[in-house]
Amino acid sequence: MNKKKRTKYLLLAVILIYGAVIVRFFMLSDDGVNTVVISEPIGSFKPTSYTVKESFTIDNNYRDPFLGTLTKRNQASIKNTSRKKEAKEEDTYYPTIRYLGLISDAGSGKKVLSLEINAKEYIAKEGSVVDSVQIISGNLKSISVSYKGKRKTINISG
Repeated sequence: MNKKKRTKYLLLAVILIYGAVIVRFFMLSDDGVNTVVISEPIGSFKPTSYTVKESFTIDNNYRDPFLGTLTKRNQASIKNTSRKKEAKEEDTYYPTIRYLGLISDAGSGKKVLSLEINAKEYIAKEGSVVDSVQIISGNLKSISVSYKGKRKTINISG
């Protein structure tokens, strides 16, 4: 019987200790009742002002995923000073043409040429007209083209 009394007292002590811990836990938790609210502003807020740009340009200097090189484009500015100059510029204008290479079938003698006219790539046959440029003939090293009756020989760019 002595053991049962001891066990009861021990169990009662453990329950009292657990109860004290739980009560202490709830007493220490903050319910927000004792908090002080400060309604004074800490500082003044002024948003930053931004300036808006009136014009912008987009630069398309990107790598061509199929050719693996950056495209180089010639940008020429034309000034409108007089009608005579515009007429002369139209007469002397010749498009920017780059010869990229020759594509041919081993079984047939047909030649297909790859060229770039004013930064646009074209694939065309001999004798065809592409972007007002007539392709007269071509080989592995150069091509002959005609634009408004003016002939020109262009070597391969590499």
